[in-house]
Amino acid sequence: MDASEVAEIMGNAVGTVFSTMLGTELAVARWEESAEPARDAEVIALIGMGGEMRGSVSLQCEKSMACAFTARLLGMDASEVESDEDLRDGLGEVVNMIAGSLKTALLEHGSIEIAIPIVVLTPKCDIRIKAKFGVSVTFTDPLGEFAVDFVLEADPPS
Repeated sequence: MDASEVAEIMGNAVGTVFSTMLGTELAVARWEESAEPARDAEVIALIGMGGEMRGSVSLQCEKSMACAFTARLLGMDASEVESDEDLRDGLGEVVNMIAGSLKTALLEHGSIEIAIPIVVLTPKCDIRIKAKFGVSVTFTDPLGEFAVDFVLEADPPS
């Protein structure tokens, strides 16, 4: 399994989650292979993975996008998302669904167990993850761009 295959799987998984659960069609803006993705974002939702493919999946976006994603998920207006707790719950659920979709799509390559999501809200969060293999996909939403990273502690299985 190479980076382009992983990027395609990620594009399909994230696109399906957003289309089905948030009613939004996305476009892949670009992707890159990076074992050390670095993000500077207001909101980072991260979920760890164990099993044969250990690593993480994370979504990074601006707070306004996180608010819109949460509102779409809950079927409400963005102005009705009133608390940081709502954002944490919403983005945690979105990254959980993305990780679950990736787990299913990658099942033929090895087992993946997903952990509980962690959501960080801050004026600007700088997160750096060191891994052996990683792919970062940037998506275009009607509100702008956001990224999803998939990293593994070891090279992916063939």
